[in-house]
Amino acid sequence: MSSNQRKSFFDLSASGQKKRLKAAQDVPLPGSGSQSSSSRREEDVPDSPVPLSQPHPSSEDQALGHCPRSDELELCPSASSSDEYEIEDENNVEDSSEESSNDDDHDDDIGIREKLRNWASQYKITATALTALLHILTSHICFSSLPLDGRTLCRTPRNINTVEVEPGHYSHIGLKSTLIKLMSGVSHTINTVILHISTDGLPLFKSMPGELWPILGSIKNVCSLSKIVFPIGIYFGKKKPIDCCLFLKEFVEESIDVINNGITIEGRKFQVLIQGIICDTPARSYILGTKSHTGYSSCIRCKQEGIYDKGRMTFPSVNAPPRCHEFPSI
Repeated sequence: MSSNQRKSFFDLSASGQKKRLKAAQDVPLPGSGSQSSSSRREEDVPDSPVPLSQPHPSSEDQALGHCPRSDELELCPSASSSDEYEIEDENNVEDSSEESSNDDDHDDDIGIREKLRNWASQYKITATALTALLHILTSHICFSSLPLDGRTLCRTPRNINTVEVEPGHYSHIGLKSTLIKLMSGVSHTINTVILHISTDGLPLFKSMPGELWPILGSIKNVCSLSKIVFPIGIYFGKKKPIDCCLFLKEFVEESIDVINNGITIEGRKFQVLIQGIICDTPARSYILGTKSHTGYSSCIRCKQEGIYDKGRMTFPSVNAPPRCHEFPSI
């Protein structure tokens, strides 16, 4: 091969091919331009015919996914109808996968909420602490769908069933349902549930009148539950209930039922026994319907009128007859 013979187009480097193509673009169409210009530019045309309609792509063009310009090629090949169908199918697959992904995210969100509710209930997390945790979690994009308030997460009921007990209202939570909830899943070998019941009044506010009278219970013969105090019913009003019988009515009716019939928990039947009712002296005289502990007829066991001795009410007689309903009280 002589030194002045030009290389074939496909033997050139990528940059050489680009230069050769650029020179070929200057070749005029037949019948246009001067002869001298045509003869001069034809010298730059490669010896072998160059397929301008479909040039061999360079390695750089293949790597970058380059489509030749319109002046280099007649036209870039258009997508066929089958290619369009394939693109539509891919879009449909992406849409369906996105929908399934959204469903999975929704299920995960429900699962996380349920786990957080159970965790807060099991470990007695306060509403303030739970709300603070939710503010931290929702700052991350993965948990942005969680609520910001612990009450929303725990689905705290907005309406509570109450009955009017002058001069306030009473809400009965339930003895039987609470016992079933507490003892479900707890390992024990007992057949009788022994309960202690307590009630007392306490003020809620210093700046306004209002008393809360809860009826509380605890299970004494199950070690894992002995320190748990659970509410059975709650009264709130400006003063304590005027009629203690109306205040205790629902509790007494349910207590009689569970004592006589027992309760069934996870297929096992348990007897229920109220071992004692724990109250301080003023609360004891209130629920028994007797005079206050400072009254003359305030003894809850016998019929006798007391006498003041050194600023205290005393009952010196030890042989007085036992008290009955006919003995005057309040």
